[in-house]
Amino acid sequence: MEKNLLQVSDLGFLLDEKVGREVMHDFWLAQENYVEALNQWNMRSELHYEGVQPALAASVIPNGGVVTQGAVELVLGRHLFGTIVNSTDNCLETLRRAYAKLADVKIKARAHLVDRFKTNDFTDFDMPETFGLVPVVTSPRDARAPGGTPVQNQ
Repeated sequence: MEKNLLQVSDLGFLLDEKVGREVMHDFWLAQENYVEALNQWNMRSELHYEGVQPALAASVIPNGGVVTQGAVELVLGRHLFGTIVNSTDNCLETLRRAYAKLADVKIKARAHLVDRFKTNDFTDFDMPETFGLVPVVTSPRDARAPGGTPVQNQ
């Protein structure tokens, strides 16, 4: 995971101004949320591999068959079932939070760089597919993603 960490030495120029320091802080928070999302997914994967898969393999639930939530809960037991459900919810929430922070800092960083270097020669891109990480806007008051980032209908 080291290759994905923010290299502060490469971004030291951001520390010269208050706005740059805010961008650097936002980068750091986004990174921390990203790392936490990866940790949550790794913990869930381990739980699934070591607990859920063996329990399902030892059960009478057929591979590829239609299975009810009750049947899975019965096979896994209440504790393991609740743990994997909570772990999945945690994974999705940390991923949503990381995405929102990364999307927000992308906008802030580009705006600061354009202003600081007096050129629009910085890559900009949209993220049209969010794969459910950002809720679809149904009304103007719902137009904020987790973390307060404005979103658009998709």
